[in-house]
Amino acid sequence: MLIHLDSPMEATELLRQKDARIAALEAAVALLEEQLSWLKKLIFGPKSERIVADLPGQTVLDFGPMPAATPPKEETEEITYQRRKASRNRGADTLSFPEDLPVKRIELDVPPEEKVCPETGKPLVCIGYDIRRKLARKAEQFYIIEYVRPKYASKANPDLGIKTASLPETIIERCPADESLLAFILTAKFADHLPLYRLVEMLGRSEVHISRQTLSKWVVTLGMALSPLYEAMKARILESGVLFVDASPVRVQDQGLKRCRQAYMWVYVGAAAGTRPTGFSSSAWIAVIVTPRRF
Repeated sequence: MLIHLDSPMEATELLRQKDARIAALEAAVALLEEQLSWLKKLIFGPKSERIVADLPGQTVLDFGPMPAATPPKEETEEITYQRRKASRNRGADTLSFPEDLPVKRIELDVPPEEKVCPETGKPLVCIGYDIRRKLARKAEQFYIIEYVRPKYASKANPDLGIKTASLPETIIERCPADESLLAFILTAKFADHLPLYRLVEMLGRSEVHISRQTLSKWVVTLGMALSPLYEAMKARILESGVLFVDASPVRVQDQGLKRCRQAYMWVYVGAAAGTRPTGFSSSAWIAVIVTPRRF
């Protein structure tokens, strides 16, 4: 619809009225959107956020008419950031190893007929080497420690008996496994979280057959043998300046019950005052206590 205006003042007044009308409509729309969102939450929201319908005789609180919502002011801010440039040599520095590893040198030479210059017929001169290094691994190597003890006796007086050198002290008496193998078993089970049945399979691939029951007995015996070390670590933790404690639920088998018992594994970490323990550093010690609790 066209409106005929006689003066610029009428046009200015008409624009002002339209701006006021637009602002009022925007405020009404904002209010309706807010009410619609509130009603959706009441109907479709979680049970804890729903409002129960009014019951007969229930007192209704009158909060009066809701004030008109004012349109929020748009605020802008300038954000600057720096982006790290992607490396072109991706994967080139992902492999590291000690420099003192033994090196197996394999020399790959060209055939003798190619060591002659095709134009002059003279032998080629070696001007250097192209060296390419690769990290390799050999299979687990097992070996036997054989203790040979000479036996001595007196010919003149054989009743004195036989004299031999004593065997080195061992953690498990008469155990056919050396301490190095026992340390490997404990490391694989507790540090690498490797179950004993998988360890049996790994040893079997090297044609070393040890039953799972035997490994279990060794682990239990070694745990009892290491109890003095455990008590020393526990005492040192309790003397530290800062103590961190964490409880993890575990299931423990009980011979008196047909089901597993609920237990907790309490991990204590101690450190010097004002420091936070990280790993197995000199200022941090770790001890584990398993306390069964029945539920």
